Amino acid sequence: STFHTRLEPDVELDLDGVVLLILTRWHEADLGGKVTTEHSEQWEVVNLPALAEAEDAIGRARGEPLCPERFSLAQLEEIRETSGPRVWSALYQQRPTTEGGGRFKKAHFRYWTSARADQDYYRLAGPLGEEIVPKAGALRFTTVDVASQTKRRSDWTVISTWDLLPPRTDALGRDRPSMLLLIDRQRERVESVDHLALLEHVDATMSPAWHGVEEATYGLQLIQSAVRKGYRIQPMPADRDKWSRSEIASTMVRNGRVFFPAAAPWLDEWEHELTTFPNGSYDDQVDTLSYAAIIADQRRSSVKHSGPASIRDRLRRKAQGRTVHPILGRV
Repeated sequence: STFHTRLEPDVELDLDGVVLLILTRWHEADLGGKVTTEHSEQWEVVNLPALAEAEDAIGRARGEPLCPERFSLAQLEEIRETSGPRVWSALYQQRPTTEGGGRFKKAHFRYWTSARADQDYYRLAGPLGEEIVPKAGALRFTTVDVASQTKRRSDWTVISTWDLLPPRTDALGRDRPSMLLLIDRQRERVESVDHLALLEHVDATMSPAWHGVEEATYGLQLIQSAVRKGYRIQPMPADRDKWSRSEIASTMVRNGRVFFPAAAPWLDEWEHELTTFPNGSYDDQVDTLSYAAIIADQRRSSVKHSGPASIRDRLRRKAQGRTVHPILGRV
């Protein structure tokens, strides 16, 4: 009622009215991101970053400052060093996500493929080189992040299927920690009444041992419906914000313990969301990774504290009976 009523054409020059939007980019889904994503054919984007990037709008060489009389190259380099990647990328380069990523960096990503004709092994391309690992013994489970709307800009419902490979000793005698492999990812915009049908489809095709579902909002509805149907559900408490929840996943990815399917047609979507987190438009896939890493970490801790060695120690102490402490006496 206020803005569009003032948009008038120039009759003498036979020009349509023009809308000029000037802003600093802070998020992929800010106003600039929204209009250029949903109405890209109506907008011409002129990006003038502080330091020129490839195909600069005004023909600068890569790395050339925008206005050296005001901010020299040396000053801009100092600002980039002190402001941090998020502020520099958004405020100075007009790109609300960093090229190197925030929480997750593409340089740390590892991949798996099936190995040998019988397909009973995973081929892992990791930081210690290529490994061939049997699929037998892996724990298969899913992690589920649910949304309720089907509108174009609403969040996605994501179900990720994982294989958790147990700790092992490799061919060179090295102790190897557990590995987390992403096997499949279903990403749909569905209403809450259709969450169970999507879970049923994944359960039938992937045969997981159980499903980990966020214990909040629409996740609670799915948990109740799935339990009534007889599915094994592990509720996942939503007791932290998404950034804090992703800390374990970030550490596992950085340490080369998480592997993505190299041949998946949706791999680019998955990696884009991870590398733009937390400034990207969506974080549903990140959440499923975060919960999977938490599960892997919990199981590792359980094995560490309740493994065969600790059990033997408890049995030995029980057989020996009470011991005598030099100060406290018999305990």
